[in-house]
Amino acid sequence: MVDFGAEPRKSVGLSASGELSLSSMVSTPTRSGRPSVATASPPPVGGRPGASALSALRDAAALLRRGRAGEAVAAYRRIVKANPDNPEAHHNLGVALRADGRGEEAIGAYRRALELRPGYAAAHHHLAQALDASARPMEALKHHFQAFRLASDRSDFAQALAHALRPIRLKSASPVVVEGLAFLFAAPDIDRQDLMAVTASLLLARDGVSTAAEAAARPWAEAGPILRQWWQGPSGRALCADALFHGLLRETILSEERLETLTAALRRLLLEEAARAGALGDAETAASLAVQGFATEFALPVADAEQALVDGLAAALREPPPAPECRVGAWLLAVAMYRPVGAFAGAVAASGPARPGSALALVLARQCDEPERDRALVRSIESVTPIEDAVSVAVRAQYEDNPYPRWRSIMRRPARPLGEVVTSLFPSVKAGGLPPPPHRILVAGCGTGRHALNVAFRYADATVVAVDLSRAALAYGMRRARELGADNISFRQADILNLGAIDERFDLIEASGVLHHMADPIAGWRVLAGLLAPGGFIKLGLYSRLGRQSIEAARRFVAERGFPATPEGIRAARQAIRALAADDPVRKVADELDFASISGCRDLLFHVQERAFTLPEIATAIDALGLRFLGFELMDDGARAAYAKLFPDDRERNDLGRWRQVEESRPATFRTMYQFWCRNP
Repeated sequence: MVDFGAEPRKSVGLSASGELSLSSMVSTPTRSGRPSVATASPPPVGGRPGASALSALRDAAALLRRGRAGEAVAAYRRIVKANPDNPEAHHNLGVALRADGRGEEAIGAYRRALELRPGYAAAHHHLAQALDASARPMEALKHHFQAFRLASDRSDFAQALAHALRPIRLKSASPVVVEGLAFLFAAPDIDRQDLMAVTASLLLARDGVSTAAEAAARPWAEAGPILRQWWQGPSGRALCADALFHGLLRETILSEERLETLTAALRRLLLEEAARAGALGDAETAASLAVQGFATEFALPVADAEQALVDGLAAALREPPPAPECRVGAWLLAVAMYRPVGAFAGAVAASGPARPGSALALVLARQCDEPERDRALVRSIESVTPIEDAVSVAVRAQYEDNPYPRWRSIMRRPARPLGEVVTSLFPSVKAGGLPPPPHRILVAGCGTGRHALNVAFRYADATVVAVDLSRAALAYGMRRARELGADNISFRQADILNLGAIDERFDLIEASGVLHHMADPIAGWRVLAGLLAPGGFIKLGLYSRLGRQSIEAARRFVAERGFPATPEGIRAARQAIRALAADDPVRKVADELDFASISGCRDLLFHVQERAFTLPEIATAIDALGLRFLGFELMDDGARAAYAKLFPDDRERNDLGRWRQVEESRPATFRTMYQFWCRNP
């Protein structure tokens, strides 16, 4: 965790009070010209380049595009020598250096470009990426914000900023930070889940909010009077009027424990108001809590007194009395904070037409309309293999009950050809041998479609087939694909173990978080390897035994205490884990995003079948299947830095024995999964 408030003042953007002040981080564009954004063809050197200079630039860029980074570095060095005061030349040299695995030299080149042109947005962007890769997130964030602020179109660098904000925790922030977060919540093609933790930390830093969250953790007899006073005071009103608070609840799954506890208290206060007065003074907050509750499948615990009030309102809604529409609408919103209101069709009708854009309209759309569309799509899903294996049948049943993962947004980048993506990840790999596009891609075990849609948007001129055991999960993915305009993807029901019977072959197969839920993961891997076209690629995600030690401890805790894999059992398990001492290893699992929802927690701690791997086991499987290991695609930039520190001369980073040493020195390196690529010779 990066905690700006706890850092010394020499770190970027900290005022004397310890506030993160982006006004001190962001320079103003100069009159010398609009900020430059790197493009496929580099900008001219000097004012009016001659033919030879343009030719040199084109040649250097072509070398880089073909994966010949070392030669591109030499070419750009010659250009820099001839044009030492040209910022674009230094910038493009930095791009080539980083592609050649020379990150520190690239940082120097970007800094020189910024000395020559402080308002150079693309140089700030690429410097930030290089700093991230060298495990300097605080310094990188300064330049991510610079690029975001300076670009003529903020969307150019919004995704990079959102991703950079994932590990950041704030104790205070200037209005510029708030402005940036508000922009990101409203921007298209942003994974707003990336903004959850930083936004939660910012809200908790608001005056009085953290104190209220601490009060909310006490027994209600003590907490209730304190929280009612806070809620009606300036701090409570300010939080409930905060657009970031509503964005957090409506567009992410909240997994920050203190804020989750406070939202549970707010839910109870609103419920009591609706039951007492038959009206809600803050329908917007009730709606936000209702859609957050639906997203997590109402994972928060419910006290007996609350349950009695909810049951009473639900009984009234099943046979709506002659009452004003506003009262029925308030009761619907109140109940919707605790359970789906799709069962109350009569009350929905009695509440009158929901005004477009209203709080009630939002809740009905999320809790009624979208699930109904999913149920309709289930009937249209084609089944291409039988599902006969006993473990496959059990896994399918789990995901029919609890489709996974829960999500609302994804990051959508400009699509690139498959060969270009592979060579950018692994510069030593030659993408030759692939047939010409369009390429065929299989996503094996796509769940609710998040992974499949990321694949569909990532690769240009490709068609994607996404398969899964669960029709409920597939239906959610199909609906989201239609909403997001992904017309290059088809969804089918299938068991990976039986896919060997199909005639199709694929240029790329991705299976992330799937094989380790089989009775024999290597058997499933063997089937997928047999579906690869000659020269095709396979990307797999497998659990790390070392990285999941705390999760394994939590799984044992749940099993030993006999919590059933039902919503009630999962809620009880969550409470029991949260009640453990702060230093208990099992309690670490409460920090996981999946812990925040019923489906996620079931996948995390109650899965019917799970097996974790070691790197030697993976190396043995790769050899047995006749594949060639290419390397890891990592989310953790610190892992790359750790490998480079241990093995500075190994730029390819594809030695599994060496990665084992990295993981042993940093057990959390593959905390989520091993995400790695292989190729069919």
